[in-house]
Amino acid sequence: MVFAKKALFLSFLLMVSSSVCQKSKAHVYTVGDAAGWTNIGRVDYKTWAATKIFHVGDIILFEYNKQFHNVVRVTHKNFNSCNSTDAYATWVSGNDSFLIQRPGHYYFICNLTGRCQSGQKVDIRVPGAGAHSPSPTPAPIPTPSVPLPSPPPPPSTLPPPPASVLPSPPSTSPGSASPAPAPSSASAFYSPRGLQMRAHFWLSTLVLAAGLNGFVG
Repeated sequence: MVFAKKALFLSFLLMVSSSVCQKSKAHVYTVGDAAGWTNIGRVDYKTWAATKIFHVGDIILFEYNKQFHNVVRVTHKNFNSCNSTDAYATWVSGNDSFLIQRPGHYYFICNLTGRCQSGQKVDIRVPGAGAHSPSPTPAPIPTPSVPLPSPPPPPSTLPPPPASVLPSPPSTSPGSASPAPAPSSASAFYSPRGLQMRAHFWLSTLVLAAGLNGFVG
């Protein structure tokens, strides 16, 4: 029995602490920020809501001139068609707040003539407790720009082809004389020595012939 009372008391403390923490984290969002709830200046409420992360316990505040605007909470279908029939609620004070009590989509428009059609409408999306809020995309890390070496310029003229090595002719020294050509047979025949040899031949022939004639006679 005592254990059951202690467990019940602890559960109550947890509920109270959770409620206190939730209220301490509550945030008040003024729709349109400084521009407020208006159709003047073409405020982009879609972009405004996309940059916010809403939670249960937050307060959505509409500040506007009540003579020219109002706030109507409608269904998703009527939000798209700017139709205020069967509205959940309507506010006309000029300073209206809406407490977010559960996750989901909350659609608001101004139903005065032409206001919603000109963009005076906002979709408040509240993610569930288990949903993760989108993390901002990290900015790319700049890489240092290192200049690349420029390629060498192309040669203006092609290099000449290598000269073929030819064998050089044998060099002759100034003092060396080339050998004299051999005498021809005709020049040797009419030379003095040749004439002398032929004279001896004929003389010997005559002497031999005379000797043979004497022997025979």
